[in-house]
Amino acid sequence: GGSGFEKARKNIWPTTVVQRCTFHAFVNIRSATTTRPRLQASQELYALGKSLIRTKTAPEASEWLAAYIGWAQRWEDFLAQRTLTPDGGWVPTHARLVSPSHS
Repeated sequence: GGSGFEKARKNIWPTTVVQRCTFHAFVNIRSATTTRPRLQASQELYALGKSLIRTKTAPEASEWLAAYIGWAQRWEDFLAQRTLTPDGGWVPTHARLVSPSHS
């Protein structure tokens, strides 16, 4: 699954709830932060990713989600920073940290 699958799923099974494998969510976080992050935001996100692997119950999942939302809110201004490219376009300065939240 890529985006084509998601589009087809929405058309065929619009009310289906999609479950995400926590390991693959962690892999996305790890690739965005590396295993030795330098930035504070990256260190916190990596720690959250590692805790996701140990999340087994619905209450733990709710706690993890609340912690992730807290992280995103704490770092909202930082994650919103943009950098001007040589061709005059704007790109997220911390694109690697923004990408896990969209996956």
